[in-house]
Amino acid sequence: MIIQNKGQWDESARARHILILGLKDKQLGQEISEQVKYFNYQCLFCDSLESILQHVKSPQNKDKFGTIILDTDFCTPNEIEKLKNIAESLPIIFISTHDDVTTRLLAVKAGGQAYFLCPIEFTSLIEKIDELVTPLSESLPFRILVVEDSSTQAHIIRTHLEQAGMITQVLMDPLKIKEVLTEFQPDLILLDLYMPMCSGIELAKVIRQDDPFVGIPIVFLSAEDDLNKQLTAISGGGDDFLTKPISPHHLIGSVVARAVRSRKLRSQMSEDSLTGLLNHTRILEQLDLEIARAKRNGSPLTFAMIDIDHFKEVNDSHGHPVGDRVIKALARLLKQRLRKIDSIGRYGGEEFAIIFPQTHAQAVFKKIEDMRVGFSKLLHRSSDPSIEFSTTFSIGIAQLTDEIDTLDKLVHGADRALYLAKEKGRNCTVCLMRSKLE
Repeated sequence: MIIQNKGQWDESARARHILILGLKDKQLGQEISEQVKYFNYQCLFCDSLESILQHVKSPQNKDKFGTIILDTDFCTPNEIEKLKNIAESLPIIFISTHDDVTTRLLAVKAGGQAYFLCPIEFTSLIEKIDELVTPLSESLPFRILVVEDSSTQAHIIRTHLEQAGMITQVLMDPLKIKEVLTEFQPDLILLDLYMPMCSGIELAKVIRQDDPFVGIPIVFLSAEDDLNKQLTAISGGGDDFLTKPISPHHLIGSVVARAVRSRKLRSQMSEDSLTGLLNHTRILEQLDLEIARAKRNGSPLTFAMIDIDHFKEVNDSHGHPVGDRVIKALARLLKQRLRKIDSIGRYGGEEFAIIFPQTHAQAVFKKIEDMRVGFSKLLHRSSDPSIEFSTTFSIGIAQLTDEIDTLDKLVHGADRALYLAKEKGRNCTVCLMRSKLE
């Protein structure tokens, strides 16, 4: 059973757009359709550019399509303007057997945002489709901590930020700063300069004493207009100083600019370079945090470990660059199919770890089994373009219980379940619910 909240799996909300295919090679069209369906895409086949135009211009199809996948042989130089008009509202991916500059230039002039040569590497194609189709609204909202002793001011700031799509938390007791930083994990701190218990400068120095919080931007927000005092605040650990009263537009712009840079810097330190998932250290830190939160709230927590089967054979038979593409394909599938509140990490090599907050193991089992079956049907292209292959993965699942109640026990439980999945013949899921396997 899944806790009913905004983090629950809502398949309708996760449904993907329809892709328009305009390809001369019908077999290639069927192959693309077969592969993208495992990533929740559907395809509409069109046999002419005019047919594509009709579908795109139809009022009932507004916002229905995600992208157009178009063969360069499907259009002529005389149709560039038509395509350019389409590309203003709907991204176009060109596919071609031609690698000459003239054809590539035609695709650019027609507004194409990507160009793939046949034979197609499906993982790269799906990655590009995801990039073009995923709206900004699906990106993780910025998390802003507002430290302010005035409830009125805090409410005003919070309202402006939340109307801009950010997640906020207000802290009025600065002595609780460490606990809130650890649990809330903000992208940025808005800090009042003058507070009863301590000054904002003093609190900023306390925050900077802890390595995990050194990189979080601190922006002072105060009515103080003395430039020397503002510079003192920044030299004391702040990154910027905003003077009250401030317009909502200026406030949001300043916060977003700082938060974007902060998130990029933090991602470089915490993400795996190949997949963009959390690295080994960060996924374990997140698991420790989620365990503490689950115990405090009395909510369920499930942890899963995934290992690609016979991965050494993939590298040996098809080459390490192909092995990397297989790893990226699984990472993309996990990121697309799971919820925003789920944490996904590359545990090491071909092994992945996933944290499912507020979720029982039974629900995780069903969800991950669907992904296992879908991944097993994906085709990967070898270093020899004429060779395609598929691969599978095994899963071990453990749930937080009275017996499995620490990070080490939860990791060991999932790892033990994964080992038994391998022993059972691979390409299956084993779940550890208590001290015994079920």
